[in-house]
Amino acid sequence: MPTWDIGDVRQALLKKGFSYVRITDHDHLRLCLEDGTVTSVRTKLSKGKDEDISRRSSLFNSFKRELSLTGPELEEFFNCPMTGERYLEILLSKGVVKLHK
Repeated sequence: MPTWDIGDVRQALLKKGFSYVRITDHDHLRLCLEDGTVTSVRTKLSKGKDEDISRRSSLFNSFKRELSLTGPELEEFFNCPMTGERYLEILLSKGVVKLHK
């Protein structure tokens, strides 16, 4: 069963367009679009724990919910074949993010 290091997850988030919005005992990140629009998609990463994430972990399920992805989509997100553009397409198709023209 694949596992992901929290540092690799952090890098995947940053590559897909997430930015730090608040840093406390956790790193809070929000998805920001190329035009600077801050979306409602957000997640947080603990700075204290350095645990791996597996498909069966509660963290994996939390990320699925917070990032609006299915299990296979989240694996693609973490493994980085999914681009930021593809992630945005998924969010748009699910109605999670709406673009205003």
